[in-house]
Amino acid sequence: MSAMKVIYRLIPLICVALRFQTVQGDVFTSVPRMRELYLTEGKLLDSLEASIEYHQAKLDMLVQQHKKIMSQRTREGDTREYLDHPVDGFSLIKRLSRDWPLIVNIMAENHAVEILPTLLQDMQTFSEDTQGAIRGLTRLQKVYELDTDQLADGWIGDSLSFSKLNAADCVEIAQFLSQRHEFVLATSWMRAAQRRVDEENDTTVSQNQLASQLYTYSMLAMCEQTDFSILQHSLLSHDPSYTPDADTAKLFRLTLDLNCSWYDSTLKWDKADMPEDNHKKFNTMCRGEPKGPRGLKCLYVHYHRPELLLAPFKLEEILVSPPIMLIHQAISESEIEALKNASLNELSDCQTLLNATTTFETSTYRTCDKGWVDDSATPAAARVTRRIGQLANLGMTHSEPHQVACYGMGGEYKLHKDAIEGYTLSETNSQGQRIATVMLYLNDVTRGGYTVFPLLKVAVAPIKGSAVYWYNILHDSEDDERTLHGGCPVLLGSKWVLNKWIHEGGQEFQSLHCPSDKHFPKEYFYV
Repeated sequence: MSAMKVIYRLIPLICVALRFQTVQGDVFTSVPRMRELYLTEGKLLDSLEASIEYHQAKLDMLVQQHKKIMSQRTREGDTREYLDHPVDGFSLIKRLSRDWPLIVNIMAENHAVEILPTLLQDMQTFSEDTQGAIRGLTRLQKVYELDTDQLADGWIGDSLSFSKLNAADCVEIAQFLSQRHEFVLATSWMRAAQRRVDEENDTTVSQNQLASQLYTYSMLAMCEQTDFSILQHSLLSHDPSYTPDADTAKLFRLTLDLNCSWYDSTLKWDKADMPEDNHKKFNTMCRGEPKGPRGLKCLYVHYHRPELLLAPFKLEEILVSPPIMLIHQAISESEIEALKNASLNELSDCQTLLNATTTFETSTYRTCDKGWVDDSATPAAARVTRRIGQLANLGMTHSEPHQVACYGMGGEYKLHKDAIEGYTLSETNSQGQRIATVMLYLNDVTRGGYTVFPLLKVAVAPIKGSAVYWYNILHDSEDDERTLHGGCPVLLGSKWVLNKWIHEGGQEFQSLHCPSDKHFPKEYFYV
């Protein structure tokens, strides 16, 4: 019963009570009138009980929601561990977009509880965040080949989340996958939902809804893979007596009649995504161990400069041709914190620039937040720029500001080249092409987040304070196709990096690295 209905029932009774207040004289000696008063109070009590039941139901719901949310949150002091796990991150976003709006509406009915307008505005954005969280979670599953049941239970390797997904969560993920024509994976999520309903008394979805969708996705999956018998057997093992309704049966016949001509495998990939072959190479390297050619060296590099003799760079050869190097302890803890703090006010969605004629665009090709930090923003920024110039032995006049990027749940940068198509040194472009890239890792990543070069079979694990350095172009300013690279999705934790792109402009008088030198980039230039 709603609050308004309770109030409407009370109005006539209150009016009767008020009428008796105005009666003068011998009410106490009038038996009929006393009886009427008694009956009126009884009706008031009935309405009061209804009101108590109504408010008690809301209170019980609030208490239940409070217990549920508290059970899914971390213990005090473990916030970082909680936010590091993608299942906990997904659950947090889902609660803010699904559960909290209802809770806030009930709280707002009590005028003693003030809901800040900024909180209400923030909650309106969480619906889009939920779709992004589902995309990130399924992307992690595909790249790292995670088992659906284990992932739904919160297991990633030996790491267990504080929360787990319920049947409704599994169904929502399956629906997202079905829109991308990934019916085999969608079926596995429907089976996970079915298991929760059958074995754990999960009531977030109905049996009929599950059976119908599981049958539908299993049926449509035959267009995605040839061995459909596995899916049929799996479906029948859940409910051998299941009979599809008329609409589902019609869809089944239509699927057979069209001979799967409706199926579009390209829907699996995001718009402007990398080719499927590159996906496979990228995913395989992300799942492996950090690797590169064996027998390479670690060196102290100082270029015979007096200022570097006492504190040379600690360089590890990753690859000789083309040169890819890992520099250890390239940035200090205090510099990391200064640059991260300077970027916080500038953070926005990461964007990509495909060629010189396009503008920066936000895309699922790169999922992170980024902020630009100029050398004038903090002394640490200027020191790091100067140090990168010493390391690369290149002029920094036309280098770009520091780009600080943060990759969260499932954050990645798919295969790309840093060189910008059509961006060459000329009379009208004194900056020129991106000659080299220096990427500094600003934190340790619990799991995932490698930088991979699939054509060179090189994978570098992020180590806090270290930097990866490579060249993007050849001596004729053409792109070096071999440096195609990408940032693997972050499986556990987060990943902070600083990108520094050095341009051709101003390198004409660099004795070791003149881009017009036919031997550029030189092997062992650091020796």
